[in-house]
Amino acid sequence: MKKLISLIIMMAVSTLLSFAQKSTIETVYLKDGSIIRGEIVEFVPNQYVKVKMENGSLIECPYDDVERITKKEPLKGDDLRYAERMNKSNKDTSAFVLKKGPCGFFYGGFLAGDHFGLKSTLIYGYRPLTKCFIGGGAGMTMAEEVSGADDHYAAPIFLDARFDLLDKKSSPFIEARAGAEIALEGESGFYGAVHMGCSARRLQICMGLETTTGSKYHDYRENGWDSYRAYNIVMNFGFSF
Repeated sequence: MKKLISLIIMMAVSTLLSFAQKSTIETVYLKDGSIIRGEIVEFVPNQYVKVKMENGSLIECPYDDVERITKKEPLKGDDLRYAERMNKSNKDTSAFVLKKGPCGFFYGGFLAGDHFGLKSTLIYGYRPLTKCFIGGGAGMTMAEEVSGADDHYAAPIFLDARFDLLDKKSSPFIEARAGAEIALEGESGFYGAVHMGCSARRLQICMGLETTTGSKYHDYRENGWDSYRAYNIVMNFGFSF
């Protein structure tokens, strides 16, 4: 009889402890106003917080986006449904928040000025900070010399530095390039550019001014090229990866 009573007491205590553990859940408040409720299964300081929802799904929040963490009673009814919608929205967009690490950009666009034509560039590098990017790139320019109507085919090779004003999925940014443009015909020379643009998730759009070497061939000079400093306005469209 005593053993039966002891067993009943142990079962009751276990049930109460189980209920107590489920009576409160952890709440993560993000700086953008989002609220995530669940069980924190992984916490890495200065990197991220991973929360397990009641339905078993996991949400990873960048550490810099977390405002505070508290424990509260679980939500019910309309409050619970609202929190689930907020969590789903946060999960869908978290992949587009800027993060430290390797990344790249591809641009295609057109230029007008001393040259008129098309330009494409591929850039790859690293984000030492969420808002800062440094890397290198190469591209191809296919244009026409406006003065003299000569063709201009060249391959720019350059260093690239970029600063995003925000570390969110959409942000204005400033970009600068410096390097050399290797002409397939004519004279090679310095290549530089300054761009201002905006990112929307992975889509990128920017506009700026570039300078490079232009050259024109003259028949009255033996294999002679006249070089000059060319300035162009560039409009680029692309994506990040």
